[in-house]
Amino acid sequence: KPLCQRVLNTIKQQARNFIIKNATDGLRSYLIRGATGTVVLAAIGNILALVISVVMARMMGAEEFGIYAYTMSIVNLLFVISMLGLSQLIIREIAAYRANQTWNLMRGLLKRANQATFIASVVMALGAAIFAFVMIERIGEHAFHTFLIGLILLPLLVLIHLWATTIRGLGHILLSQVPMVVIRPCLFLILLGAAYLFREDGSSATKAMSMQVIATAVPFVIMLATLWKVLPVETKNTSPAFQTKVWMKSAWPLFFVSAMLIVNQQTDILMLGAFKNAKEVGIYRVAQRGAELVSFGLVAVNMAIGPTISTLYTKCEMQQLQRIVTRSAQAALVFSFPLVFGLVIFGSKLVPFVYGAEFASAVKPLAILCVASFLAVSLGSVGLLLTMCGHERDTAKGFAFAAVINVILNAFMIPMWGAKGAAIATGTSMISWSVLLALLVYRRIGINATAFLRLS
Repeated sequence: KPLCQRVLNTIKQQARNFIIKNATDGLRSYLIRGATGTVVLAAIGNILALVISVVMARMMGAEEFGIYAYTMSIVNLLFVISMLGLSQLIIREIAAYRANQTWNLMRGLLKRANQATFIASVVMALGAAIFAFVMIERIGEHAFHTFLIGLILLPLLVLIHLWATTIRGLGHILLSQVPMVVIRPCLFLILLGAAYLFREDGSSATKAMSMQVIATAVPFVIMLATLWKVLPVETKNTSPAFQTKVWMKSAWPLFFVSAMLIVNQQTDILMLGAFKNAKEVGIYRVAQRGAELVSFGLVAVNMAIGPTISTLYTKCEMQQLQRIVTRSAQAALVFSFPLVFGLVIFGSKLVPFVYGAEFASAVKPLAILCVASFLAVSLGSVGLLLTMCGHERDTAKGFAFAAVINVILNAFMIPMWGAKGAAIATGTSMISWSVLLALLVYRRIGINATAFLRLS
């Protein structure tokens, strides 16, 4: 009997090793394809965003471009609030429901998420419109009209993002990105070009915002059709089951994390517009857009490895998780280095040449933000790791700490140094939360998220 038991255990162990090896090989192949495609798409998206910012800055000038950028910052802030923290929750839960084949819970989550986010976006848009009407004398009639048109984007962006995260959770990473990363900016560029060719008022922020609404409507339809196509048949044919209290309990810390993240991302522009003027915002937005190129590799990697982190952590495959996290951070760092080097060394010549002499003062803020972004990239996918492994409360604490630092530093530095002060404050906040979250990842999960770990 002991001999038979040992033989049986040996067979089980060999079978398990065979399954793990083949599953790991398949996972590695999938990750290579997914990450490569995601990086390519992210690169295309960042290039298109850069081209759009150049075209708009050239056509509109610093002041009108600043009004447009300020409106989009407010819309982005309202967008995060309207998502209610459901974005990361959907990616995590959809992947789990798919693995466990609990199709009724998948349909229930999607139905409840669509209802909640759409209602929230409409309420936020109406509230913001009323507030802007009350403040119309302060902000000006032109900026008010631009803002009202921008609010039309809010429910469209919320539903598009919700459907895209669902498609990502189902494993179709590239399909979830193409409409917003490629199609939308291309349509926007075409509309800007048409306005320029036909000598329309392309320099108006209001006209540019109207074009943005039109360009967003097309991906809205495409994303809806894509979701219906990739959604499992079992989910379509089953009755929804709801765990609303459980979902909201998990979504609350994720919502807090998203809110703190958007505070860190938009505080500089919002406070710069409040303390200074639209022209200063336009100049700073140019620097911010250039610095965003530095972190695009890490953003692309996060899109590719998000569901995989949750799967590996659930299966307790920590060695494979460490390898994927390290390689991803190293790949992001390799992509970032030449961009940082080029923008910091040659920024004084590139910015006036590309955007015009009016934006020459964006050089120093650009260099500060580039260095800070590079240091943050070197610390890896810290926020994603904590969230995907169920430690979203720690992520929330880290982002809250950084948000407080960001607001305080911006309040002190913007009145003194303008756009340069905003860059110093935002860069300091960015590095501080990256370091804090990297320490929390190692403490909670036992994973070194940085790019500096040497794998055996």
